[in-house]
Amino acid sequence: MKSKFIVLLLLISVGCTLLLFGCAPEEESLPQILSIKAKLDATVNYSVGDTFDSSKISVTAILDDETERNVETVSAIVYDTSELHLDTQNVFTESGTFNLVINYSTFSTQLEIVVSE
Repeated sequence: MKSKFIVLLLLISVGCTLLLFGCAPEEESLPQILSIKAKLDATVNYSVGDTFDSSKISVTAILDDETERNVETVSAIVYDTSELHLDTQNVFTESGTFNLVINYSTFSTQLEIVVSE
């Protein structure tokens, strides 16, 4: 009788353990970035002599859960301005259409910058 009681308690404790830990909800994973895109503020029109201002560019992350989020960690965004024909003060020295390469983490995109005379 005593051994049946011990076996019953053991089965109940194993069952409760499985119930508590086996049925726990799965942890939801955070959405992952698939790519990034960039957009220049619609009010910006650059001319030769204007200063390049990266704060007028919004960078958006496209996520694997089919949503988009603005990248707000501005210090993590790297702008490759080597094709923009800027002087040491970030002033445009030539007119034309140039590609600005924008990097965030391991992702990259290009933004067309038009500079008029």
